[in-house]
Amino acid sequence: MSKDHWQLAKDPLESAQMYLKERGKTHNVSLMDLQPVDGTKVIAFQVDDFMRTWASNTQELAMDSTCALKISLLVSY
Repeated sequence: MSKDHWQLAKDPLESAQMYLKERGKTHNVSLMDLQPVDGTKVIAFQVDDFMRTWASNTQELAMDSTCALKISLLVSY
């Protein structure tokens, strides 16, 4: 895929958010609302078809092991 298709802004995070807002449904991906901690930037998304398939077998999912803030999400399907 050409850079012209996925690079929608100079800032990589902003570009990814724009891409997912515009084309996420095409790829079964949706943005999640996760507020950043002061001094950080956040993008959170889920792969919808994967979540539908595995949600009944999953009690908890962890996010971003590189973040100092430990966050867990309960699956609500």
